[in-house]
Amino acid sequence: MKTNRRLSLAILVSTLAATALMTGCSTTQPQPQVRHDQDPTVDMKSYRSFAFFDPLSTDCPQFSSLLSARLKQATRTQLEQRNYVYDERNPELAIDFRVDLSSTPEYRATSAGGAWRMRGGSATIDTSYNLDGALHIAVVDLRRQAIVWHGVVANRLGEDAMKNPGPVVEQAVQQILAGVAAR
Repeated sequence: MKTNRRLSLAILVSTLAATALMTGCSTTQPQPQVRHDQDPTVDMKSYRSFAFFDPLSTDCPQFSSLLSARLKQATRTQLEQRNYVYDERNPELAIDFRVDLSSTPEYRATSAGGAWRMRGGSATIDTSYNLDGALHIAVVDLRRQAIVWHGVVANRLGEDAMKNPGPVVEQAVQQILAGVAAR
């Protein structure tokens, strides 16, 4: 009976150690991953005006979201700094957003007394969840009805991002739109 308990504890410890290695338990915040893709036949400097799709992909069917309002304001600021003109009536480009969120578990095993003991010890398994997010910005040529530029930033979202999303949205939009050429 004691052998079975020892074997079970040993299997549990080995499984947790392998899981921790495979999931890459890290104590440092990873750097955001920013990627851009552009239609190679398009010169972004040739466009003058932009607007936003209505509704945006980040809106609910019945109403616009706070996230959409933040994304629109941050995008408008960034594009106007690059000499693009906001024009709701006759835009050449339309902007849309998409947000992807995923939650991944992270496991930590600790033992009473600070050291693993096979006999008489106890282990605690703590589970926490990491929230990973990706923001996509698509720029559509309305005349051609085609995406001519796309950018994405992906990063782990910490507690601060959840408590105060405004600065996080502004920074993400800035990082993505850094890839758009100024006029």
